[in-house]
Amino acid sequence: MTRWVLGGAGVALGLWGAVLALPLLTGPEMWSFGAWLLGGPVLHDVLVAPLVGGIGLLLYQSCSPRWASLLAGGLVTTGVLGLIAVPLLWAPNAPANPGLHDRDYGSGLLVALGVVWLVVLVAGVWPRGKNSGARHQRPSCKSSRNDASTPRHAVHA
Repeated sequence: MTRWVLGGAGVALGLWGAVLALPLLTGPEMWSFGAWLLGGPVLHDVLVAPLVGGIGLLLYQSCSPRWASLLAGGLVTTGVLGLIAVPLLWAPNAPANPGLHDRDYGSGLLVALGVVWLVVLVAGVWPRGKNSGARHQRPSCKSSRNDASTPRHAVHA
């Protein structure tokens, strides 16, 4: 029942958004609205997703699993922040909207990316505890065999 309610609310909100967008499709803003509407998905599918995926694949093959996952998280976050910042960096002469366009988005993006990569670096070099994650370990994807001779939990004497 919850799915139907949430799905119905999503459809209703989507239709309301379409009603609000219709005036933009008929006036002089049609081309800029179309570029805005299509530019994000095209930029993501053509540039960001293949780039992040390719670098992630290289990292997976060349780094330890811990570093590969941290670097992949940093890359995904970098891609998302870049996609969010593109419209504001692309049109620096946009009309001023108090509270929105009164910032230096290039510097803000650089600071945010610096924080992301600092967190990745600190998480990568921070020493892990002796039992950190021991309760939540999953079997490795590379070794899918279930060897009955290997004990599940090592007993230390």
